[in-house]
Amino acid sequence: MFEIEVFSNPLNALAGEGGFLHHDNYIETTMYDEDLIKPALLLADCVHLRSHRLDLLLSEQRDLEMTGRFAPVYSRLMEISNRRAPRDLAFYGLSDADLLSDAEIAHYRRLLEEENALREKLNSVPLPTNVEALRAQRASNRAQLARFNDDWNKFLDRAEPFVRALRRRLRESIESFQSPAMSGLAERGLLIEDPWDDLPKSRPRQIQDDLLGPNAEFERAFLTMAEDLAHTPSSVMVDDELEHSLRALGAPAVSSGTGLTVAGAVKLVQMVEGVTALPLDEMADVREDLAAYIGPFRSFVLDVSGDVDWGGADDAERERLLKQTWESNVAPAIAEMEAHVRSASFVRNAIDVFAEGSEAFQSIGLAVGTWTAAGLVGFSTLSATVGAAPPLIKAVMRTVRAKEEVKRNRAYLVHALSQSRAVKRARKSGRRA
Repeated sequence: MFEIEVFSNPLNALAGEGGFLHHDNYIETTMYDEDLIKPALLLADCVHLRSHRLDLLLSEQRDLEMTGRFAPVYSRLMEISNRRAPRDLAFYGLSDADLLSDAEIAHYRRLLEEENALREKLNSVPLPTNVEALRAQRASNRAQLARFNDDWNKFLDRAEPFVRALRRRLRESIESFQSPAMSGLAERGLLIEDPWDDLPKSRPRQIQDDLLGPNAEFERAFLTMAEDLAHTPSSVMVDDELEHSLRALGAPAVSSGTGLTVAGAVKLVQMVEGVTALPLDEMADVREDLAAYIGPFRSFVLDVSGDVDWGGADDAERERLLKQTWESNVAPAIAEMEAHVRSASFVRNAIDVFAEGSEAFQSIGLAVGTWTAAGLVGFSTLSATVGAAPPLIKAVMRTVRAKEEVKRNRAYLVHALSQSRAVKRARKSGRRA
């Protein structure tokens, strides 16, 4: 099975290095990955997508789960209440009254300090060795801490508008980072989706990362991805933005001949008319319909890309080489294939056959006229005419042989794709390229 492992960083590709993507534009990261894997799906038997978008999705799911716990809610509400930024209110859809007042902030901070001091005092008492005494001590500790319960229950009631708004926003983000089309491809075994970081997202790990620095979680994910990229046994391609970052680190897999060959082949597929217009949710059906032509087409574009000397070429030079390769190798092969397709036309072969004998051509013309006047049209009508049958059968045989020959052309997938119902519907509806 030919698998392509695709590494993607849609956030930086869309927002730039160190940039921020607005919440309403999170869905663009999903659209970016959909477009990135589309041409690879016409080459590979399976695409394994490793995207930072999945890390973002898992982080949002972790944060949604944490909205049912006291500590994350407390820290978030205290932070947003202390900042009182209009953009925060607009983002969450809150009013100023939904935030804690300065007096409430001071009260709950003092309350937390008192509780922490009491816990520290209780924890400093040596634990008794007697079981009954240990149980009594723990019961006493709980009773002393219980005096804070009413205040914290009031805090949670006060935080309810913020918690509802936070959950709504997190659910919207999670939905934006998900793709029904990619999930459908995964169900059919054509796509595997994974984050960069294979460690589970959890609150304890988040706390550990925060102690290491504000970018610790991303840095671990990036280094994990780079390590996996360097050792994957599959054919590899990375998006342009990620390639720039990896190149700065001197990652060897990015500049390897195999990686450049596969990336070049995928970009050549992307240049094929109809590929960008093809809806991703119909890709599985299109692949099934065109399964016989995918293997030969794959070997064709990989051979073409493999013949290119990518070594030492920068981004601009690669683009020039791709365009040059398309114009000198791919486009002529497609044009030759399309010429063969036209030669396989029954009408063209019928005309050629009839032109070989004027009497046969006249007889077929007379037969068409006679039977059309009688309201009977079609191949069976024409074949009923004795004079027309031999040339028509000859034309049919020529057409069949020509079609079988053209379908063996390694570039035939291009023609078959252009004739697929999915691409025709996409063109008619004017879907985005």
